[in-house]
Amino acid sequence: MVQIATLRELPIPPKLNLLLLDPGEIGANGHALLRDSRARHLIEVLRIQPGSTVRIGVLDGDVGEAEVVGCDGDRVELQCKLGRCAPPPGQDTLFLAIARPVVIRRSLEQAAALGFGHIVLFRSRTVDKSHLATSTLEPERYQQHLRAGLELGCRTYMPRVSIFRRFRPLVEDHLDELVARDHRYVAHPGAPAAMMDVEVSGPLALVIGPERGLIEYEIDQLSQRGFRAVHAGASPLKVETAIPYVYGQLVLRRGQTLRDRPS
Repeated sequence: MVQIATLRELPIPPKLNLLLLDPGEIGANGHALLRDSRARHLIEVLRIQPGSTVRIGVLDGDVGEAEVVGCDGDRVELQCKLGRCAPPPGQDTLFLAIARPVVIRRSLEQAAALGFGHIVLFRSRTVDKSHLATSTLEPERYQQHLRAGLELGCRTYMPRVSIFRRFRPLVEDHLDELVARDHRYVAHPGAPAAMMDVEVSGPLALVIGPERGLIEYEIDQLSQRGFRAVHAGASPLKVETAIPYVYGQLVLRRGQTLRDRPS
């Protein structure tokens, strides 16, 4: 006889390390009823049964656990218990060039999972203008991918999103209101400085260009406004690979910088 494992024994698949609920979905008695794709995922993929335990979080709120008290078809009943603090809202900002819709979707999930607090989407000169019309840039669409990233990263705080369809107004009129002037970086394969050469001691801003890279004019404009160009090695990386790789290196440098400071 094959025993069906509970959620605690099953490997958690991507995009559901944490079941994210809206505040209004949990009643005063802690009861929640799901009748959507989340319920189907719990039943069909995670094979939950009454008595299974699910890690949960409330959007922009606490995390905890929920016991499955009923499941049938596409319907799951949960008894929720919150009270533990989620990772705090992110303080770092990602400037991300608008790319092909599939790349943007993956990148938004990555950025939310990593904990960026603000994502600024902008058009680079090398980006096809048709990409600006994608439905992925509509709030109801990109928030779906941000939620998926939060569930993957076990986070609850939704990143803020700003969209600039022109590069020049972004750099000339809005940069200083979006991010502090310290710790600004732009990933660029041709940069003379490596990420391990920088010191980071506070909230940072990171620019990731499109698949074909930023043009020299864009690099120059960013450099004039305090963005230090850094490289992640000799070879260019895919956008969705560059985000976690470059950001992870900068976060590591921030930890090292703070540890090396005299007490």
